[in-house]
Amino acid sequence: EPVSWITRGLKTKLVCRGGFRGVTFLLRREGDDQFLEVAEAPKDIETTFTVLHPGNYSCSYRTHEAGTPSEP
Repeated sequence: EPVSWITRGLKTKLVCRGGFRGVTFLLRREGDDQFLEVAEAPKDIETTFTVLHPGNYSCSYRTHEAGTPSEP
């Protein structure tokens, strides 16, 4: 269940899961034009991002470098 808060000074972890192994995960915060973070997961179907600032985040994945990101 999403929460609307992040406690300042504490690390909040966001786990992103894809449907395939070996994907690249992309983290975006609502209102930002660029992806905040990109993580490759060559042998897994998930990755964990550390979130430090309040906001609405979404995670997408792509199956190869030139691919189009999935829907959040």
